[in-house]
Amino acid sequence: LDWRKKHAHRKHFISKQSKEILQAWFDENYEHPYLDDEVEMQRLMDESGLTKKRILNWFRKRRETDLDWRKKHAHRKHIISKQSKEILQTWFDENYEHPYPNDETEMQRLMDESGLTKKRILNWFRKRRETDLDWRKKHAHRKHFISKQSKEILQAWFDENYEHP
Repeated sequence: LDWRKKHAHRKHFISKQSKEILQAWFDENYEHPYLDDEVEMQRLMDESGLTKKRILNWFRKRRETDLDWRKKHAHRKHIISKQSKEILQTWFDENYEHPYPNDETEMQRLMDESGLTKKRILNWFRKRRETDLDWRKKHAHRKHFISKQSKEILQAWFDENYEHP
């Protein structure tokens, strides 16, 4: 009880045993120390007794403080996890004819499922459309596409302002 009172400020204390479990996983997965797999996350949660948030924070801090890892992986600043990519790719495939997640409800679902920001999702889709040669060929005619509503507005203006010979 005295120790608890003395160390009450250490709310974020992680036991030595839990640190060893997390460090072992970090060392085994040094090339890609990101917990993309929910089963693996659950295993670490069960073994360490820590919450998902605490584990993710520990790994984030561990990557930030490991100078060798940071130097080696500096180019990987904007990596998207395999799980997030699969979520976005599935949506792209299901909406191949119009792969623009502009609907706010749909965008929010993608943000919640992937854990990415709206900007990162939109950039992923932009890059995905640019690199999908089949999609680009199929939709090349859309470069100069004008919507039906825009055509009607332009036609009405033209009819009002242009004197027919």
